[in-house]
Amino acid sequence: MARTETLIAVIGVTGAGKTTFVSRATGRTDLAIGHGIDSCTQDIIPITFNLDGRRVTLIDTPGFDDSERSDADILGLIAAYMAHTYTEGVLLTGILFLQPINQPRLQGSEVRRTRLFKKLLGENAYQRVIIATTMWNQLVMRHDDNAQSATAIMRRLAQFRTPVELQIQQS
Repeated sequence: MARTETLIAVIGVTGAGKTTFVSRATGRTDLAIGHGIDSCTQDIIPITFNLDGRRVTLIDTPGFDDSERSDADILGLIAAYMAHTYTEGVLLTGILFLQPINQPRLQGSEVRRTRLFKKLLGENAYQRVIIATTMWNQLVMRHDDNAQSATAIMRRLAQFRTPVELQIQQS
């Protein structure tokens, strides 16, 4: 008999903000969050907390496109963890796939990975996948239709001290 614990895997590429998301969702401030190009999370880290009176476990995972390990190794690590929880009667409730919006487009590896997930999960489970975008604070600023907001936007652009040559300007 499966237990009714809510188990959500948090997956995505290295640097997508998986651990940051887990930290914000759980209120944990002691999680190691990477800030460089190298992967910080090396192992599966389950973090359990209460959400609306329900026990929820977020599974923080190492990122794909890792500098040290292949996607197959990462997927194998996740699969081994899921096999272990299955033997304990705990089934996955959903998957949160974090995609950083500051990447210009989906790379070929991400498209292949998405197709692979669809095959591995099956139709019934694929509807439980949420793709959420991260890193909006690096690209998007909100304009609140007032002088302070407009000034903040201008200051953000003015921080760049040198101009940039646009591709359309190049011959």
